[in-house]
Amino acid sequence: MKTLFTRSLVAFALLLFNQFTNAQCTIPVVFHVLHQGGSENISDSQIIDAMRILNEDYNKQNADTVHVIPYYRNNIADMQLTFRLANIDPNGNYTNGIERIYSSLTYVGGNDARMHQWNPANYLNVWVVRNNVYNGTGYAYYPGNIIADYLLPWQADSLPDLDGIMLLHQYVGSVGTGNYAYGRALTHDVGHYFGLLHPWGESNFHGAICGDDSVSDTPLTKGWNNCPTDSQAMVCTPGVPENYQNFMEYSYCSRMFTNGQKARVQSYLTSPLAHRNNLCTPSNLLATGTNYSTPLPSPPIADFSVRKRFVCLGDTVTFRDASYNGTPTTWQWTFANANITTSNDTNPRVVFNTLGWQSVTLTVSNAQGSSTKTRSLVYVADATAQLSVPYYNSFNDTADFAANWIPMNIDDDSASFQPIGNGAFTNSMAIVLTNFNSHVNGSYDELITPAFNLLNIAAPDTNLSFVYSYATQASLTPPGPIDSLAVQVTTNCGTYWRKIFSKAGAALMNGGNVTSSYIPTQSVYWSQINVPITDSFRREHVRFKLQIWGSHTSNNFYIDDFAVGRTLTGIREANMPLLSVIPNPFNSTIRINGIPEGSYTISVFDITGREVKTFPSVYATDNFLNLDLASITTKGIYILKVTNSHRESYALKLVRE
Repeated sequence: MKTLFTRSLVAFALLLFNQFTNAQCTIPVVFHVLHQGGSENISDSQIIDAMRILNEDYNKQNADTVHVIPYYRNNIADMQLTFRLANIDPNGNYTNGIERIYSSLTYVGGNDARMHQWNPANYLNVWVVRNNVYNGTGYAYYPGNIIADYLLPWQADSLPDLDGIMLLHQYVGSVGTGNYAYGRALTHDVGHYFGLLHPWGESNFHGAICGDDSVSDTPLTKGWNNCPTDSQAMVCTPGVPENYQNFMEYSYCSRMFTNGQKARVQSYLTSPLAHRNNLCTPSNLLATGTNYSTPLPSPPIADFSVRKRFVCLGDTVTFRDASYNGTPTTWQWTFANANITTSNDTNPRVVFNTLGWQSVTLTVSNAQGSSTKTRSLVYVADATAQLSVPYYNSFNDTADFAANWIPMNIDDDSASFQPIGNGAFTNSMAIVLTNFNSHVNGSYDELITPAFNLLNIAAPDTNLSFVYSYATQASLTPPGPIDSLAVQVTTNCGTYWRKIFSKAGAALMNGGNVTSSYIPTQSVYWSQINVPITDSFRREHVRFKLQIWGSHTSNNFYIDDFAVGRTLTGIREANMPLLSVIPNPFNSTIRINGIPEGSYTISVFDITGREVKTFPSVYATDNFLNLDLASITTKGIYILKVTNSHRESYALKLVRE
């Protein structure tokens, strides 16, 4: 690229000159916006507004410094940091420094959502999400923690993929979904990124005891989540008001950094720790295109989304342009099997006339270039119910599954619902979500059933039921924070889905901890779900949807024996939600609490499915039962299966310490 090379030579010469005449340091920034077409897909203007606030705060240009209390007014630091959106990406292409990623991980946040990281030795990465599993508005790691906490000794020259800042979308800037009160969250977390602690210390918990951040001109403080008067703020040192207006406070009246904090930031900018010293070097500013105060325009990267991925024949679908990197000036949509074949609208409305997945192509262009993307985002289903009840499917007919069941791989990863001929509960086939080692960050998948006519469903068989088996790769810890199963129902072709069942975390795990690809080998590893069919969805066109969230520790998820309006024999999950075991971990006798009075068979299985102990006939009274398990001496994880006289079973995890 001759033009880029020529431009860069001139810029590099100017940069060398400025490096010796100006102490200002410029930091290249990239925003990764994770979204699924909702309000979390914040606009470029909201991000640009956040950059404005960031630059004002770090250059003592924020107008509210006039409200800093007199005690600190002469110690407001100009941090001499300029932040610019990158103009060249890691591959040498022009960018506006904003990347948009269509991913369900926007609903998760946390470390799992740190996707598509650009080399943190060259860029400050900021991820924007809808929810954050760790709670809070956002967070960042200190430079020292990036090395000490996340690298093995032989990886000292590497940068981990956690370096950067995670923010909720409503805490970005003061426009769009942001607001003035929350708009300085980025200022706060950039402070952490450059090594600044909270004024009370490293903890996230303020207000308890007087603490210190090891900066000489920020006094001892207990921390604040409001704005006290000067006299109220003299808690830790008599006569000395605490610096509750500091950007590293939680007070929401932050207005300043101190000169001591500036010195700490400058020390990290000259330190090789986490490569912070490389960020504002002339060579890095040249490589990232941040050596210009006014960036050059960039070509657009085509992308699009829809609000409804499942519709019925005759429904109108609105496609929404989600292109990024550069602003398009033209849009060219191409549709097959629809009432229109092309459109130049930004957000066209389309009615498809064929069943199944629909392929759509978008080409966007501006003066700098063009880009094309093809996606199959929409499934068009029959508006007439295919099936009546009672219904039962053990999934032995793979052709039936392919024709009538609708797997939706929301994240477009390698995990998918598919018939597999091993580990089935009944007959030879089961449906499996292949979550084992399919991804790094977890996934979100849906399985939509055929349409049922439930107008004439009769008591007592008014349940939806199925059996499932699930394991986690985590060792002795519970599964990941997002592992969950939900069942939803729609009576209007997906216009509205209502959740009717959910189960998550450790309660969902019935297959134990398995580090290889999970296959259930014993019936104890299966549980039955029963969901009542209420009058509200006794309609002539009803579909159900199974939603499964997986984390980075997920393993395979098996489903079998799906039934609507039919009583199944075999295992049934008993209604014993208060069942618990103490002590757990155990070493001899255990007590089962919350068990209704009656006769039971109690079995204990090891992690391979081998039965190691059984009590064929024991009787529970007063809602408890004592069992002697002293003969189980091998440490590890076990499954306790409680079966009542109606063949209803309930399983609990045991740990032998």
